[in-house]
Amino acid sequence: MTQGYPRFKNEMLAASNAGLKLTMIVEASLSDVYGGYGHSQFSGESCVKKLMTLWCRYGLQPVFCNDRDESAAFIVETFDAIGRCWKQHGQPARELFGGMQIPLVPTELD
Repeated sequence: MTQGYPRFKNEMLAASNAGLKLTMIVEASLSDVYGGYGHSQFSGESCVKKLMTLWCRYGLQPVFCNDRDESAAFIVETFDAIGRCWKQHGQPARELFGGMQIPLVPTELD
C-alpha cells in the first residue's frame, strides 16, 4: 500500500481496461485494520481510507476476513457460487466479474 504504489496503480488500471474485476482479501477485520500495525508509519485509518478509495477509483474491492481460514472459505464459496450460476444459466454471474467474458477453455496470458 505504500511502496510500489505507482506500479500497483498501473496494474489496477490495466485490469480495469481489460474488463477484469479485482478483489483484495485482507486477513484482518476492518476494526483490526483501523487499529493499525505497530511497525508501520501508515496509520490504520489511512489504510482503510486508501482501500476504500481504490475500490471507488479502480474497482479493487476489499474483503476483510478475520484469518486465513476465513479467507480460504471466502475464495471457495465465491467460486462455488460462480459454478452454480454457470450450471444454472450456462454462464457465470456477470456482476461478479464486471461483465467480462470468461473463456470455457483456459487461454495464455500475455
